[in-house]
Amino acid sequence: MTGKDISSNNHYPSSNYHNNRGYNNYGNYRPQQSHHSYQQQYAHVLPSQHLSVTPSQYQQHSTHNYNEISAPLPYPVKKEEPHHYRNNNDNNYRHQRQSFSAPIKTEPDDWNQDTKETVLDVYNSDLNLLVQNGLLRGEPLTEGGFCTMWAGVRATYGMNKYKIAYQVKVLKHMDCPDLPKDESFPFVARVGWSVDESKLFLGEEPLSYGYGGTGKKSTANRFENYGESYTVGDTITCYADFESECDSVLLSYSKNDRDCGVAYRIDYNELQSKPLFPHILTKNVAFEANFGQIKTEYRLKHGYRFINEFEVGDRMRGTVGPSTKEECEVIMMVGLPACGKTVWAEKHLEMNAEKKYYILGTNNIINQMKISGLYRRDNYHNRWDALIDRSTKCLNKLFQIAINRKRNYIIDQTNVYASARRRKMLTFENFYRRAVVVIPSDEEYQKRKKLQEEREGKEVPEKAIHEMKANFDLPEIGEIFDDVEYTDLSFHDAQQLVTDYKRQGEMFRPPPERKRKGDERFQQFEQQKQMSSFHNSSSSYHDSKRQRTNYSNNNNNYNNNYDNWNYQHQNQNQHYHHSHSYHGGY
Repeated sequence: MTGKDISSNNHYPSSNYHNNRGYNNYGNYRPQQSHHSYQQQYAHVLPSQHLSVTPSQYQQHSTHNYNEISAPLPYPVKKEEPHHYRNNNDNNYRHQRQSFSAPIKTEPDDWNQDTKETVLDVYNSDLNLLVQNGLLRGEPLTEGGFCTMWAGVRATYGMNKYKIAYQVKVLKHMDCPDLPKDESFPFVARVGWSVDESKLFLGEEPLSYGYGGTGKKSTANRFENYGESYTVGDTITCYADFESECDSVLLSYSKNDRDCGVAYRIDYNELQSKPLFPHILTKNVAFEANFGQIKTEYRLKHGYRFINEFEVGDRMRGTVGPSTKEECEVIMMVGLPACGKTVWAEKHLEMNAEKKYYILGTNNIINQMKISGLYRRDNYHNRWDALIDRSTKCLNKLFQIAINRKRNYIIDQTNVYASARRRKMLTFENFYRRAVVVIPSDEEYQKRKKLQEEREGKEVPEKAIHEMKANFDLPEIGEIFDDVEYTDLSFHDAQQLVTDYKRQGEMFRPPPERKRKGDERFQQFEQQKQMSSFHNSSSSYHDSKRQRTNYSNNNNNYNNNYDNWNYQHQNQNQHYHHSHSYHGGY
């Protein structure tokens, strides 16, 4: 992995060293054929070491191509036990994937990250915003819970000199069939400027300055009355003046042909010469941006020019995204509820701002449902389950969009079930796939869980946690993961704790349902018992010597294969990364 990383171990080798040796750009070997669990053979090294499997070694233990699912495996396969419980995130992802009828949108056909034009930046936008019409028009998703979410986007170019401007026209209110009756400000837009490093919540972050349709301006989540409200048919002109004052930048707005006056006077030292980018945030409102490509109905103030009219050398390009999926990365968080996954994800996003990680998780979706900068969870009180249900359905839709976009992602869910991890990660084909396992000591976990309950007022049922503990499987390098990293406990300590978790979870599982004579399930149960007795008493059921011999040989071969594989599995070292950099959070 290139660039900054929250881990201090720097366990990603230089990509230059490996480019001609079958390694990807992150310095990890990435074979093109079978994705067998070769970690069973080569995976038990010390946590600080790096997995080293040569192509020839890998080929020796690969018996089929990726698509040949039915080919024999080099080790026996244990049938997965049925899950007695799945948390909302994992369960709904499987059962509600078709919750929305709208077609899945990929990147616009005319999107080119090397563009010299100032247009809406697909890479620098929320997934629930559809960019259309020459990359100048935006429409947010509004089906289901999306009608309560904001969607933001920045332009491809910004500037830190001259007098610049752009315009936004409010086109229409989107159709919102699932809009709650008590929704505050259901149709509103916010326009303005921000630096490239800030989040997409315009006006709610430092160095982010917005003017909303409710007649308020905002920066750093401070809202004040300004100008007047605007709605469908209005055109808002956003001005940035870097020339008039030697030590300040002046931001102002106009509604149609009426000047609203200076909204912000920003100290040059505060900006630190960073360019300001056009930034638009919308909630159920379709808009059209004009950076100079469209004939305007309202003339700019004297001395100002549209930002796209300046030479490319005077404009500054925002962060350029990956050009292929092979350059993209998806990180899957793994851990129990409230163990610290979200804090790690947010810190990693902040420390690697240039990678523009998009967090896929219900917490991030609920954050996009803010009302005037306030978290919606504060207004739901005892309706937390309803909020989680709406946000989970939105998350399922975003998963479908994400796999078609060339971006970097962090999946912020529990992901303790191996089958759920596999189902999700296999859809991110050709991405660099990495697992980050957050398992603190049990004492530290209880502290984090209690702190989250006090802070957010929500409590995960103990029954749900015990079910997750009973089914907790640690991820491994192999078919679906190119890398596994541990943030708190080392792999060996985490493995021991998960073993204890499984024991605890089994103790709290409900007893199996009782079988009764005459019941269809009882008859099936008896048939299974008879079949089991049949296979365990081969001498009573095989009349011919040849049949008995074949059965015995097959059984001995299977046992020998299993013993050999089990012996190798126990004596081979497994490889995992262990990062000591994260010890706090919740």
